[in-house]
Amino acid sequence: MRKMLYSLTLLVILFQFATGLPDSTIVQDESFDPVKLNEPPISIFDGVMIYEIFTGTNEGEIRVDSVRVRETVGYKVQVFSADDFYLADSLFRYCKELFPNEEVEKVFNSPYYKIRVGNCLTREEAERLLKIAIESGLKDAWIIRTRIEVKENIKKY
Repeated sequence: MRKMLYSLTLLVILFQFATGLPDSTIVQDESFDPVKLNEPPISIFDGVMIYEIFTGTNEGEIRVDSVRVRETVGYKVQVFSADDFYLADSLFRYCKELFPNEEVEKVFNSPYYKIRVGNCLTREEAERLLKIAIESGLKDAWIIRTRIEVKENIKKY
């Protein structure tokens, strides 16, 4: 009985394999070249064209440096922590206006929404932001030590 079951299984597998092979008479057309489509470039948010991004054809523009972002441990000022989404969103928008040159982030650590300001390498920078926050009416603000993103200029030669 087992031999018959094994031989039947083998026969089914061989049949599936034999019928599943591609026909050698079918020839695929590989003449399509997407570069020859001559599509107009699509602009994105900052006015840079997608075509220029992919092909690197920024004619007449020479960039001598670039920016790299690295993560390190630093300081941020946490101005809010509660479970009210709408209050957190309102305060997030207020902080974006209050600190226009600083990064303002909304973090969700269940069940709390937290609003944090800045990417400070030193505690003194964070204390400066804390002073501004307290003077603006955010009395419950405090400094936290956390991971931050630091932008570094890279020169290309």
